[in-house]
Amino acid sequence: MESAVAVTNAAAVLGHAVTVVDPRPVFLTDERFPAADERIVGWPTRVLEGLPIDASTVVVVLSHDDRFDAAVIDLALRRGAGYVGAMGSRATHERRTAELRALGTPDLGRLRSPIGLDIGAETPAEMAVAIMAEVIAVRRGAPGGALAGGAGPIHRRAVAAG
Repeated sequence: MESAVAVTNAAAVLGHAVTVVDPRPVFLTDERFPAADERIVGWPTRVLEGLPIDASTVVVVLSHDDRFDAAVIDLALRRGAGYVGAMGSRATHERRTAELRALGTPDLGRLRSPIGLDIGAETPAEMAVAIMAEVIAVRRGAPGGALAGGAGPIHRRAVAAG
């Protein structure tokens, strides 16, 4: 839950309109997620079905809940979300990927899992930075590596959505 709060805060600071979805109202409070633009209590797949999704949409799955993780990822990829990432270990990723293959999920190569850039993040705040850095890199079409030792311009033109 601390990671979800940290990612919500980081995404809001970066200018994203943040919607947090959780089926448990006790966890989805204004006090816990003050930076969220919207907090929706509901089953994630059902909520996601009703939300507008396009190439500019970022879907981040932080739940570690096998009851709906694969279904949410499947739906986000099928609906064309621009960034789809899921938290979990490499073993969790492999298990999830097998489930997604069984569902016939398209574009599995677009799934970012384990989520985030490898910056050695350990705390929830550091993980949020790693996740949001990856979101930016994917949106910009950048590799996400260190600038030191590279060549060419540092600033890129934005990659056109769609």
